[in-house]
Amino acid sequence: MASEWIFTEELAAGQVCEALSDWDMPRLDLWAVLPGGRHAGPKARAFIAFVEEQLASTRYGVGRAAAALEGAP
Repeated sequence: MASEWIFTEELAAGQVCEALSDWDMPRLDLWAVLPGGRHAGPKARAFIAFVEEQLASTRYGVGRAAAALEGAP
């Protein structure tokens, strides 16, 4: 079993096919933890934006990550 996002290109090209399409793994939270009392640096923000962009293109989407980052001190 592997995550859908690992095979995005192969699924789109028809090189592999999805099995058990009516079953989903339990959802889990993904957190970006930044140092307390400091603003997130440009590299950290760029990495988080990259991960959000990658997840947004999947059926799993992105939850409240952007809102949480914007509210960071």
